[in-house]
Amino acid sequence: MHLYEGAFFVWFFATKCDLSLDNIPHGVYNNIMENETKHCGCRKTIRSDKEKKTIKNRLNRIAGQINGISNMIDEDKYCDDVLIQLSAVNKAIKSLANHIVERHMQTCVVRDIKEGKTEIITEVVNLFKRFQ
Repeated sequence: MHLYEGAFFVWFFATKCDLSLDNIPHGVYNNIMENETKHCGCRKTIRSDKEKKTIKNRLNRIAGQINGISNMIDEDKYCDDVLIQLSAVNKAIKSLANHIVERHMQTCVVRDIKEGKTEIITEVVNLFKRFQ
């Protein structure tokens, strides 16, 4: 996603969408605790067990693909075959990142905008810069 698409996405959510978290299934992200913890100042996203399982399954699949590529190197597989598998891993990582970004936009960003924490827009813009 390009920077301007990311900025538009934030603007769209902030101005056009129903910013109610009631539209998100209970237990997915709307059971989020305070953004800042009192002890360390760390920010957290509390995810449901179902969401954690989904993400962990995808991460485990990616780890399996990477292990497979490592075995391909040990077995002296043809470069083209290795590169095809690397491309598949890259696509899997991008897909997972898109999933997490989408959930972030639908929950954390919406919540912060509703609470008047507009610095989230700068955070999201900087996030999209990293994806370029």
